[in-house]
Amino acid sequence: MAEKGEERLLDREPKRDSNIALYVQTYKTDFDHDVFLIYAGKDEDIVKKIYKGLSEDLQPGLRCAAQFDGHTFPTGRPVMESISKLINTSHRTALVLTKHALESPWINLETILAIEQSQHRKDHDLTLRLLLVNIEESEVLPLKRGQFKTIPHILVDLSDKNWQESLRERLIEPIQVHDILPVGSLAHGLVFSHFNGFLSYMIKHLQDDLKRHSMYKKFSEHFCRKYNMLVPLSCKTLNSLEGTDESTGITIKKDGENIEFKEDHMGKERKIIITVYKISKGSEFYYFFADMPPVLNCIYQLWYHGVGGVDCLLQVERFKHTYNKVVHHADFSSEGYDPFRMLDYDDKTTSHFEKLFESVRKSVAEDNRARKEVEKSGTPWGRQESEKVTEGVLVSCVEDCREDKEVACQIVEYLKEKKVQVALDSQCVGPLLQIANTYKWYVFVFSEDALRSQSLTFNCIQLLGDSVSDNEVKVIPVLNNISIEKLPNFVRWVTLLTTSDKKCCEHLYDTIRGGPVTMEERMPAGDVATGLCWAYLINYLKYTLFTPAVVEDGERCLKLDFVQRIRKFLKDSNIANGCLDKVCILCPASCDTPSRIAEEANEGATEEQGRLEEVGHLLPVFADTGGQMNREFKLHVYKYNNDKTKKTVYFVTEVCTPFGCLHQMASKFQFAGLTAEDKVRQGEKFVKTYREITSREAVKEKFGDFEKYTKLLYYKEPKTLMTAIEETLLQETGFIYKEPVRRDSDPDAPLRSFALAEDLVDG
Repeated sequence: MAEKGEERLLDREPKRDSNIALYVQTYKTDFDHDVFLIYAGKDEDIVKKIYKGLSEDLQPGLRCAAQFDGHTFPTGRPVMESISKLINTSHRTALVLTKHALESPWINLETILAIEQSQHRKDHDLTLRLLLVNIEESEVLPLKRGQFKTIPHILVDLSDKNWQESLRERLIEPIQVHDILPVGSLAHGLVFSHFNGFLSYMIKHLQDDLKRHSMYKKFSEHFCRKYNMLVPLSCKTLNSLEGTDESTGITIKKDGENIEFKEDHMGKERKIIITVYKISKGSEFYYFFADMPPVLNCIYQLWYHGVGGVDCLLQVERFKHTYNKVVHHADFSSEGYDPFRMLDYDDKTTSHFEKLFESVRKSVAEDNRARKEVEKSGTPWGRQESEKVTEGVLVSCVEDCREDKEVACQIVEYLKEKKVQVALDSQCVGPLLQIANTYKWYVFVFSEDALRSQSLTFNCIQLLGDSVSDNEVKVIPVLNNISIEKLPNFVRWVTLLTTSDKKCCEHLYDTIRGGPVTMEERMPAGDVATGLCWAYLINYLKYTLFTPAVVEDGERCLKLDFVQRIRKFLKDSNIANGCLDKVCILCPASCDTPSRIAEEANEGATEEQGRLEEVGHLLPVFADTGGQMNREFKLHVYKYNNDKTKKTVYFVTEVCTPFGCLHQMASKFQFAGLTAEDKVRQGEKFVKTYREITSREAVKEKFGDFEKYTKLLYYKEPKTLMTAIEETLLQETGFIYKEPVRRDSDPDAPLRSFALAEDLVDG
């Protein structure tokens, strides 16, 4: 059965004459070829028949290109260069998909490049088509797995006398990327958002904190040490896991104190709370921690409210697949501790009670067996620090470029400190074949000078070719003061690092620790900005802005909204000046978000500009989300002051965490499928998407008026963080206040955009 969204494409009758005329008028002169046929070597006979049928048997025929054609795919040229060029100069790239194709790593490379090209073309017309030749409908799903699942396919029956004309019509038919993924790569972005903002921190702290937990000390043989991630098929999350399942008699209740820790996350301290539950059936009981990732709620809410055309079943499958890949490559198990268990289930037929009881019981039994075996051997049980040395990294640069060599030496020294076996090759000499299989990773330092060195570029390209043949990518270019646009096109899709990134060496180490990345995992992330935007609105800002803060005032219980929380802060802090009643969200175009907002703003400020100071935070709000009880949401207040102009104003600001997530995907998580170039484009798309979504009346009605209470500060070099803040304060207020705001101010002046300390309104 075709995927949802494909049915209309496959069942639609082509308008033959008008389609051909429109194609000739629109595209004929834009591309050298109409279709580039890619295939596995074993399918060459089939492809030759398709090539002949499309180019020779039709009037007008299509201009075809294929590897067996010496005119379009000349011998003697690097294979990767030819592939990249043909995809860029062809209107369509058609993959003949058979079981042979699925086994070919070169097919994965060509698919990567074709999908990337779709993202880059101005009309966002999907470049890639899948041709399923002589395949029955029942055989489609087994073939269309993994990265091919959402790409439209065309069934080709070569025994049909009109197959040539029908195939031509389907190939030239435009399909917008947005039609295939109306909310972008929603699940892909949600995975990295959750992993980067929660799971990575939890794994870091959990084992040590667990040993200090009162219930663990008392009932260690009844305690599940794994984090259980519940993934319901509907994506509908529960606020709490507590309750009793009448059909099975299984009871879950919160028991004992929470596990709590704090982390600095993208510019502010984040308090992470892990709820400890007790699950019991009769006299049998266990302790565990679990949740339903709150990001799944984004998928459910979009589906429930009919926004964005979300297919829950498709998104949850992509979520599970991607999350398993992420956890695998994070390589937690190398530290002697496997912390993660995904529990996916159909919540229409199975309850979370049954799923958890079965999983927790099994996990505890496995732990207890392992504990006894370790005790017999006399070695300590628990998480062991890994002393395993990452083997074989070769760092290459050009000999006569001093700056490049300094970068290369810094990388070598850093990796040596991390017990990595590393070698420096600044000569670029010796037969490449002798080193091609010697090292696990190859790092190339590229600069303007390096690009002029043909030997360095040649070695990089050849090693990329060897990587593809081995179905893995083990080449890492490091850009030293050079724009990504100047790199050869076929190098850009691998993981790229830049020396402008202060944590370049750290991110390089994270990359090589995860092991070489398979070609399938290098699939482009696609449009993750749209999904990250929806998740940011539904799973974060909705709670932060529209959940009331509860305050005890004598015998009364006040519920304060966002503006009232600002007023209370001003009143409690004895601040006479007004405070902008919006959250200013910092969005640097580089996506490299500031970790210390005031420090970085002041560091980049000129003598004429003001200074920034963090002065406190608004009353936090709390919510139960996906089984995490009492999750805290906190907003920080900053003071802008300019001694020379005597201008002072207060405002609420924080970094845009989706921008930080994009930066991590491009620099730290090499398997995320996001290049440095894509990261910047996705940041731009996030801003446009955010503004479009928050302006919708339906969104305001169903989720809240984000447009009223937020302001995106999108800025790029040479503009500094301080300049962006000053310009925004000026734009939002009309001027920056010197004196306290008074009620009798000019009613036409833009004072209404300020919350005042006077007259705190009771909820």
